[in-house]
Amino acid sequence: MSEEFASEEETLPFDVEVERLPAWVHVSSALVIVVGVLVAARLVPMLAFLPFLVASSVGRRFTSIATHIEVDEHGLDLGGREIPRSEIVDVWLDDDRSEARATVAFGDRVELAILHFENREQAKRFVDALQPKGGDERHSPVAGHVPRPIDWLSSLRFVAIAAAFFGTGSPLGAVVLAIFAFGAWRIVRARQLVVRADRLEIRSALGVSARPCSDIVRVDIEDGVLHLRGGGELHIPRSALRDTVLGSGPWLERARRRVLSHVAAARVATHRAEPQA
Repeated sequence: MSEEFASEEETLPFDVEVERLPAWVHVSSALVIVVGVLVAARLVPMLAFLPFLVASSVGRRFTSIATHIEVDEHGLDLGGREIPRSEIVDVWLDDDRSEARATVAFGDRVELAILHFENREQAKRFVDALQPKGGDERHSPVAGHVPRPIDWLSSLRFVAIAAAFFGTGSPLGAVVLAIFAFGAWRIVRARQLVVRADRLEIRSALGVSARPCSDIVRVDIEDGVLHLRGGGELHIPRSALRDTVLGSGPWLERARRRVLSHVAAARVATHRAEPQA
């Protein structure tokens, strides 16, 4: 047991803001979809949309939830959810001095939690406490959030609204469908980068693809381009990385640079390990 845990009665407690939408926002979006079906079937009037649509739209301004977390020798208690140390994939303190932001990635699905602390000293204590013995950084740096099925609710609202307009004979449904297409494209385009010892995993709502480090001949960190054997290129624009509320904050550029720096290091290590001809 570390001296830090012994002096803190084996636990480090923190009160933080976790970036995620409140449950009632998702419920409101789901109710918009339900009401849209009823309006399209002409079972309820169009005005029945109003309270749920307003709630789901206004609710998207609430992008964080106050949460109590604790770190101990066994792992992380994230608002009552126990995460063993063995399931923690990555922990990172953002370099931004104006915000005390840390991220934790965990589990087989590499879920991302974005935590805002009262100050940077607390955030550093949190990250240090979750680092493996010896203080080395996690072996699988992570950038970005993989959209979950529940993240589709906000965009699917517009399909329900379009169906309601079409059901009542209004051509405005086509305009609403265009709004849905924009939101859906943002979700489909979202990528999460995970650097394993020998490969880069690129995760999305559509699945997981992997690029072996042995296939990478050069990494352009500034432009986010991987140059591949055979002359191919893999572009990873910062705009493809999203946070847990599907935003694209400037801090994701620092997360991308961090991940690509690890890809470059893993590429060098992999090529050194290859047998010489």
